[in-house]
Amino acid sequence: GATGAGAGGSVRVDAAAVFKELACRNLMRWAFGMDPDTDVATRLRRQLLAYLHTAWMEVDAAHPWKLLQLKRQADDIRRLVKRVVADGLYKHSGRDNFVAAMLAAGMPAGEVEGEVNQMHVAHKAIGFTLAVSAFRAARNPKWVAKMRGEFAAALRGRAHPERADLPRLPTAMAFFDEVLRCHVVSQGVARKTGDAPLDVGGGVVLPPGSEVLVLLHALHHDPRLWGDDAERFDPARMLHKEERVPAGAYLPFLEGTRHCRGMHLARLEWTVVMHALLSRFDVATDLTRVPLTENMFTHIDGALEVTLTPRSGDAATRSARSCRIDLTTSQ
Repeated sequence: GATGAGAGGSVRVDAAAVFKELACRNLMRWAFGMDPDTDVATRLRRQLLAYLHTAWMEVDAAHPWKLLQLKRQADDIRRLVKRVVADGLYKHSGRDNFVAAMLAAGMPAGEVEGEVNQMHVAHKAIGFTLAVSAFRAARNPKWVAKMRGEFAAALRGRAHPERADLPRLPTAMAFFDEVLRCHVVSQGVARKTGDAPLDVGGGVVLPPGSEVLVLLHALHHDPRLWGDDAERFDPARMLHKEERVPAGAYLPFLEGTRHCRGMHLARLEWTVVMHALLSRFDVATDLTRVPLTENMFTHIDGALEVTLTPRSGDAATRSARSCRIDLTTSQ
């Protein structure tokens, strides 16, 4: 992810690539129980990332042969997961993990193989969110200063945040929520209404079983809900959001029985990584916006370049390799 080194140990990196890789490595360690640096893990990580790129960026009606490529990539993933299970590679961490839990519950090996790919597809959202968070941190140094002070007061010298710390980090949580408001993981989500007519207001009543598309980006930027500055990034609007944000205006994880089951984990993982990033580096960028592709699933178009400068006194991060930000030991 590094594109060049500068004065003071500064390194310019593609935040999109760095955090996509980091998210996959973290997933392999805590979710799959693996050492992410073994040969099998490296091959599996590459295949997972390749599958995701093909599925989201290359498959369309004009290139049906890409579907065959996608199937071959899925088959390669299944073979590698089968190797992980057969050789017990999921036991490396010595901790509970999803692969061990699925096997203990009696899930057939074929289903476990499919779920590993599905978990990565779902978890990729944290990589995207961390990348755009690094961009927003670079553009908002005053909020970074507030978060650093908050982290220091809450952790009191501990290496990384834990779940119990989250209520003591209102500024960081507001920053996270505003990132998710401004940068939705999916532009929209499809749903079907229930067995009764649904009054959506404005004199519109949907008949039972209607197919609807909830446009999350439009919802999160509606000036009728968020004011005339809806396009502006402002974490202050998310402080005390339970009192300030209108009901139904903010749905980053959806609501109801189909809400995201990983939302609490995502919030914790984001907090651990952002603490590590802001503790070790000053972040800067020349960009003024996040370049995005025209796709229902939000994807960064090309590189999202930021410059990381090791903070004074942190000698351990003064090499170009530090741009990798390997935080997988923080569990």
